[in-house]
Amino acid sequence: CKEYLKDLEGALEDLEKVITLNPSFSNAYNNIGLIKRQLGDPKGAMDAYNLGLEQNGNHAIIYYNRAFLNQENDALISALEDFNNSIKFDNKNPLAFALRGNLLKDSPFNDNENALIDLNRAIELDPENSYFYEIRSQIKDNLGDEKGRQEDILETFHHPYKN
Repeated sequence: CKEYLKDLEGALEDLEKVITLNPSFSNAYNNIGLIKRQLGDPKGAMDAYNLGLEQNGNHAIIYYNRAFLNQENDALISALEDFNNSIKFDNKNPLAFALRGNLLKDSPFNDNENALIDLNRAIELDPENSYFYEIRSQIKDNLGDEKGRQEDILETFHHPYKN
């Protein structure tokens, strides 16, 4: 609750108490990671995510959040591995597919074919998210599909922007 009230330090203290009482509660580590990232402590966030995965190695959300953090820190290979694991354990998260696709389309990967597959899956899971059409339009542009790029740009105007 304190996290939503923007008392991040208080929320962090509460979560650390939770871990003291139940050190195997992986969701607490995930939330600590999120808060530490918001507080500008990427190393602390990474440590929390790693501890959470030690407790529960198939926690898709922790992999997703760690992938996002790795991507922010230009650890792109690690980010890709974490997105892969997130999707392996939860293949219904459209953001994981979209962000992996976004990562794949850019350097050093330049894998637009697989990026397109990911964005198609993200749109299949959440067809109302204009952000997904925006990314897919960039991929189609990279692939030389001008008509498809234009169609996706038009779709962005028909759906709310969710990120």
